[in-house]
Amino acid sequence: MTVLAGHAAREQLDRAAAKAGFTPRIRFQTASCDLARALVGTGIGVALVSRLALTRVPDVADELRATWASGR
Repeated sequence: MTVLAGHAAREQLDRAAAKAGFTPRIRFQTASCDLARALVGTGIGVALVSRLALTRVPDVADELRATWASGR
């Protein structure tokens, strides 16, 4: 998941991926960082969002989830 093409954050992602030598397989785009965070919270996918888009929620621990599918 990522922000829509044309947004500055998306351009940063595209440049960083190209510099690292890969093209991300983007399956969902949104203009809302809140929506991307909500979908990630349900376990549907992963997202890269700007540090500025993140807000702390009291009494909620930060969590990083990674899922690796074999053959992908």
